[in-house]
Amino acid sequence: MSALLDRRYFPAYNELPFDCYVNLAFYHERNGILTPAFHWCFMAEIMDDTFAQTSFLRHRLEAKDRDGARMPILFYLDRGVTLDTTHFKTGNTIFVRYAEQHAFMDGSNGLRIENPSSFYVVPYSLSAIVEAHRRVTSNVCNKCQKKATLRCAKCKQAFYCSRECQVDNWTDHKAPCRILTKVAPVTSLDHTRFMEFELFH
Repeated sequence: MSALLDRRYFPAYNELPFDCYVNLAFYHERNGILTPAFHWCFMAEIMDDTFAQTSFLRHRLEAKDRDGARMPILFYLDRGVTLDTTHFKTGNTIFVRYAEQHAFMDGSNGLRIENPSSFYVVPYSLSAIVEAHRRVTSNVCNKCQKKATLRCAKCKQAFYCSRECQVDNWTDHKAPCRILTKVAPVTSLDHTRFMEFELFH
């Protein structure tokens, strides 16, 4: 099963830790220092990009998580840091590493992003991304369901028992393959072991 389908590593918004206190379900002590116990990543589909392109106040997105909960995502970047908002479009999906819930001054809860390297946006809906990952299983042929060791050369996530099965399955796999390849910077990480912070840029 892809880590993306595991809620431990890809939690919904209300499962995230808060940024105002330490949640020991996500952090542990190592050599006297609190560090993440594993890598986690929040994913949500952009539902409203009305204020995504303006920095007059803050770049702002409205997003919906895997459970359908909606929340604002605001970007607080250091002066002089340029934010690439090219992919801030309704229908795209944003991934945020080590995301934490934040309570804003207006009483709303959402995500406060300070590091432009902590997020990654892909031009696919959240449902399409989840479905693409549900369709592949490690070491199981994507066509006949037999044990398999050959991988798709493009996405590296679909397995096949033979070249014949891979060719026969290409029509069905072509669209998910594009999604899996685009999301690979998110899913290629071993989420179970934290050694150091792994960002996107």
